[in-house]
Amino acid sequence: MTERLADVTPRLASVGQLAEVVGAKRARAAARAREARARFDSVRAYTQNIDDAIGRILPLLDKAGLTEPPARAKGRLALLVFGAEQGFAGVFNARLADAAAAAARSEDRPKLLMLIGSRALTAAKARAMIPDWSHPMIVHLDRAAGLAEAIVTRLFEGLADGDIGSILLLHAGAGEEAAPVARRLAPFDYSRFPSLKATQPPLLNMPAAALLPRLAEEHLYNQSSVKNAI
Repeated sequence: MTERLADVTPRLASVGQLAEVVGAKRARAAARAREARARFDSVRAYTQNIDDAIGRILPLLDKAGLTEPPARAKGRLALLVFGAEQGFAGVFNARLADAAAAAARSEDRPKLLMLIGSRALTAAKARAMIPDWSHPMIVHLDRAAGLAEAIVTRLFEGLADGDIGSILLLHAGAGEEAAPVARRLAPFDYSRFPSLKATQPPLLNMPAAALLPRLAEEHLYNQSSVKNAI
């Protein structure tokens, strides 16, 4: 009996130390979540300004000419998946990997898997999904712009040379038990933006037809930044 107690005591001490580590991880994650929520309002406000600008430009143009051409037959479907960088995330990354696998099976066309987050990368590889492009997830909100820039650069390169025909964004839903959310980013759907008619037309320093695609690019950049903040 004494020997068993001698074996159990060190193990209990190890469990206690592990609990302290988990507690510290949770406290650190909670602090970062509070910081992100505090800054998220400004990110959301900026995104809304861009979307409102698109809505103000739309009445100046012929909507019949705004529909983007169908995805090129040879262009791949880019699956942009936002996962986690660190552990202690439960089934967070597994759900996203499963959602990405389901999205890949749902469309009979070549895929380009773009995966954010080292832990999500591990979950994807466990399902025999090898990403074509990956990047660590940020661990501090100040680095969101850099990651968004890297993502948008890769996407625009693929869109420009015809390698990418459409883009599907996958990210976690709100709430612990929420299912992953999928959003189609390209081809760009201008019909999602309500036309905002003003008493006076907006003051522009370039043609509306040239400005609108740039606003669409900024919208895509903002979506990458928002998912980083979330």
